[in-house]
Amino acid sequence: MAPKADARAADGEGRVELLLFRLPDGQRFALNVLKIREVIPCPCLTKLPGAHPAVLGVVELRELTFSVIDTARAIGRQSMDDPRRGFVVVTDFYRGVQGFLVRQVERIVVPDWEAIRPPPPLGTRYLSGVVEQDGEIIELIDLEQILWEITPEACAGGCDGDAIASLDVPDDFLALVVDDSHVARMQTARYLDALGIPHQEANDGQEAWEILDDLDREAPEGELPVRFLVCDIEMPRLDGYSLTRRLRERPRWRELFILLHTSINGELSEERGRAVGADAVLTKFSGEGLAEMARRALNCYRPGKAP
Repeated sequence: MAPKADARAADGEGRVELLLFRLPDGQRFALNVLKIREVIPCPCLTKLPGAHPAVLGVVELRELTFSVIDTARAIGRQSMDDPRRGFVVVTDFYRGVQGFLVRQVERIVVPDWEAIRPPPPLGTRYLSGVVEQDGEIIELIDLEQILWEITPEACAGGCDGDAIASLDVPDDFLALVVDDSHVARMQTARYLDALGIPHQEANDGQEAWEILDDLDREAPEGELPVRFLVCDIEMPRLDGYSLTRRLRERPRWRELFILLHTSINGELSEERGRAVGADAVLTKFSGEGLAEMARRALNCYRPGKAP
């Protein structure tokens, strides 16, 4: 049984802290502050033979060793002539630390999640959303996409999806994967396929809410059309915390197993997730962890009728 949702849950009151920064061509971008450890002037870097062209080198910082990626080059934009004049945004996500070189760091803004819109259909694949700030459209960079293209081993999850044994899945057990990152949806879908779990996909929380509402109307009375929700937290329009709280407010969805699947490391996501009624929170990407969550969802499964 899922924990009871608290209407006063600490989900940031539907708001998100974004760090604004500029790349060498002057374009402004943003990153979620929860993914950032700190910002430092670009230090001396040690080159890595055979590394991806966008990897400037590695740095040691307080017992941490991590790569520094030229953000501009990684997304196909103009690189800095002298990286030492820039700043490194040190991030902590996807179970690892990475540095991203930018030209200039500006300030933190705090818009509502609802103010963040999906990227335009013909926009670059490196965007996870856009938001208007100071009369200007600010683009949110999809770090997962960059990391996948440059160091795919950092996103692999430490487990071969082809080696996962399938589970005994009832015919009416359906999962819904919700994530604004194409990379994350692809990875999650691969593991669910290996586990033998049928699934649908949604690009953000609002689309997921609409899909669930449609499935609910079409399902026979009393039946729960989706049994396992694998949902990102950071998403345009409707974030994972808000979607979870909405679902828990409906008696119909209180037995749905909700896994908040986040790229953000740390305990804060778990505390907030449980406060809004999630069954579990898992940091991306762990194939074994996702398989264990699927087993938990199956153990909670009650054939036939929903409560």
